[in-house]
Amino acid sequence: MKALLIILLVNFPYDTYSKETFSLSEKSILGLLENSPETSRLESELLFSKAEFNRASDRFQYTVDANAKKERSQQDAIIPNFPPTSKASTWSATLNKTTKYGMNFGVGYASQRQSNNFLADASTRQFVGKISVDLFRDFLGRSSNSQLKSAKLNYEVAKIQRKLGQKALEFRVRSIYWNYIAAKESRDFAQKMYKSSKDQLKLIKRKKRSDVADDGDIARFASLVSERQAQSLQFEGLLRQYEAELGQIFPSLVGKEINIAPYSKELMLNQIYQCLSVVGKGNQYDKKHTLFDELFDHKRKRLQEQKRLLSAYSDVDVRLEGQVGLIGAGVGEGNAHSNLTDEKNTFNSVGLTISIPIDGKRKTTEKTQLQLAKAQVDAEVRGQESNLESLHSILAENIKLIKEIIQTRSINDNHLEKALKDSRKKFRQARITSQQLVQEEDRYLSNAIQLISTQRDILLFMFDYLSLFTEAPCELKDVK
Repeated sequence: MKALLIILLVNFPYDTYSKETFSLSEKSILGLLENSPETSRLESELLFSKAEFNRASDRFQYTVDANAKKERSQQDAIIPNFPPTSKASTWSATLNKTTKYGMNFGVGYASQRQSNNFLADASTRQFVGKISVDLFRDFLGRSSNSQLKSAKLNYEVAKIQRKLGQKALEFRVRSIYWNYIAAKESRDFAQKMYKSSKDQLKLIKRKKRSDVADDGDIARFASLVSERQAQSLQFEGLLRQYEAELGQIFPSLVGKEINIAPYSKELMLNQIYQCLSVVGKGNQYDKKHTLFDELFDHKRKRLQEQKRLLSAYSDVDVRLEGQVGLIGAGVGEGNAHSNLTDEKNTFNSVGLTISIPIDGKRKTTEKTQLQLAKAQVDAEVRGQESNLESLHSILAENIKLIKEIIQTRSINDNHLEKALKDSRKKFRQARITSQQLVQEEDRYLSNAIQLISTQRDILLFMFDYLSLFTEAPCELKDVK
């Protein structure tokens, strides 16, 4: 029975429950962005602005208004044997056009038929033209035109923000990727040092048996083993954290095993150097390198249109309305239509409506709305301009330093690696103490992890820069 159980366990297909794997690279995760919730959110914001612009434009499209109604009534007789009964039916159709110049036009045709005890099938036909003109608040389209322009500028702002948002999202994802790479390199390095410290602990125990080492040496290396293991677990925790961040952006990655595809740090460093040589030539940033100046221009123009629109909030509303047309009447629809076309009986009307605010509350509200609109734009533009200038200034002032930091760390890492190999050899020959070896390994490990962190931090800074200067001619901003 036991033999059968062992055979079953050995041959059980464990891989049936193995996790699906995902090959992690910059290109592979950027390929997932198209269907990510974050991309859908950015797209929905753009579509909202587009819908608002379309709604504003739809006000000025042609519309056809039509209605039809039929009535019948029967009442108690006032005069004996003559019960009053009546029937009526009406219908009309009007073609309307609202313009962005404060004027509305309409052309319509209407029919009315009515019958009662004294008159059968009395019909009326009308052909009418209408006009309505705003003489003050929206005179010559002062408000309507501004409203349409404001909606269009708002859509233009949204399109630029969509591009900036997409680039920021791409750099955010790439930042998580390189954080993951740095954590994995640090973990692998810590694990390598952990394995080395365990080997050294075994060696020092053998030396103690030969009375070459004492309990203090054993305790020192045992402590080092625990420390290296803790460092390895710390970086393992960071890997899980970055996997969780990727899962939040890409739900399809949740539950999958992450395998890192081959990558080139040398290529990444060369792209950083190329970008630094292009964007750091002057203390002032090149406006061609960013979409923000175009964004600021659209926001300022939109503010001007909003001011024009808001300035009419407390104005008097004066509207002139007029009608002119032909009318025909007769017994029966045919006679009414003939009378309309043959006799050409005309009619016209003109009217004026005025609405005047009688207190100053609207004026106060108008002033507050103007101040709010101006303050919002000033805050947005000044804050973003300050961010652009600050980020470029930091980069321009530290280009040489950034290059020197990377190169110095790399050179120091090579020197410490050689020194550590020599120290390990001397330790095996009993030429240095265990304490000296531990100090040498600590320096080597500390510098190696700092080199990884330094390269990562400089790269992430460049990502922050390029998320604002999206048009800079840098190879680093695109993944090929």
